[in-house]
Amino acid sequence: MKTYEQIVQELDSPIPRDVVSLRDSGTGFKLSYLEGWYVIDRLNKIFTPAGWAYKSDLKMVYSGEETDKYGNPRYTTSYIAQVTLLVEFPNGRRTEFTD
Repeated sequence: MKTYEQIVQELDSPIPRDVVSLRDSGTGFKLSYLEGWYVIDRLNKIFTPAGWAYKSDLKMVYSGEETDKYGNPRYTTSYIAQVTLLVEFPNGRRTEFTD
């Protein structure tokens, strides 16, 4: 069984550059992100599949018609996702982080 200190050390270890993906932001910038499969795999290795869970809350923040840069109408909807990570350490201590 891993100790709390070992888990913290694994969580603090660097993320390999080759698993960081990039995508266009739509505004000329590139956005860096981690794909879901990598995050799930890393959490499974650190906490075991039974030692963590997540919950998400999706909130619509805008929905309506706008005009694009060419003057054409378009319908857009924007959302914000709030995700909470729940973990349980080997000593039974539970914690959660929301972002």
